[in-house]
Amino acid sequence: MAIKCVIFDFDGTIKQSVAIKHEAYYSAVEGIERGAEIFSEIIREFPEMTRYSGCDLFAERARALGIATPDGATLAERYTKACEDAIAACPAVPGAYEFIDWLRARNVDCFVVSGTPQQPMRDTIVRIGLKDHFVNVFGSPTKKPTHYRNILRDRGITGEALLVIGDGDDDKAASQELGGHFVRVRGGAGLSQEGERVVTALTEIPSFTDLAFPGT
Repeated sequence: MAIKCVIFDFDGTIKQSVAIKHEAYYSAVEGIERGAEIFSEIIREFPEMTRYSGCDLFAERARALGIATPDGATLAERYTKACEDAIAACPAVPGAYEFIDWLRARNVDCFVVSGTPQQPMRDTIVRIGLKDHFVNVFGSPTKKPTHYRNILRDRGITGEALLVIGDGDDDKAASQELGGHFVRVRGGAGLSQEGERVVTALTEIPSFTDLAFPGT
C-alpha cells in the first residue's frame, strides 16, 4: 500500500534543534542570581518536566532562597521566546524541506506531531515559513499516540498507509502501536537500532524499496 500520510516529529527531524530546548532554560533565567545552578538541579531531578512546570519550580525554589525572580509564567514566556528565536536561526535537518516539497507534489498529507506545547509549536511553524506545508500541527499536552490515532481516523486510513519520521523512540513506539512505518533520523535524541530504516538526510527516504509513495 502506498504511503498516504507522513507524520514528522520536529526537533532533530525538521530542524536541528534538539539542544536548543535544553539551552533555553538557561536563557530564561539569565541575570537571575544562581539561575543556572538552580535550573541545573531541577533538570537533573525532573528530566521529563515541561517548560511550565520547570519554570514554576524554579521560581518557587529561587524565592525560597530569597532570590528575586519573575514568576513561573513570565519565565516560561522567556523560555518560549528564546526557543523560537534560536529555532528560527538554526539549520534545517538535511533534506527536510526538499522531502516535504517532494511529498506535497505527490499529494501526500503531511503533519507535525511534537512533544512541544501545541501553540508554541504552531507559532514556530508559521515563523519558519512552513505553515502551508502541513495539513495540521499538533503538540502537547495530548500524547503522540492519541494524535496519531486521530489523524488516521480523520484521514480515513489505516496504519499501513502511515509513515512516521522522527529521531526518538517515542516516535517509533507510537508508529508501531498503529502498524505504521518508521524512519529514524540519525543524530537526534535517540540511538538507531538494528533493523531500522535510518537516514542522515530526509531525501534518502524515497530510496527505501519497501516504502511505496504515490507517483513512484
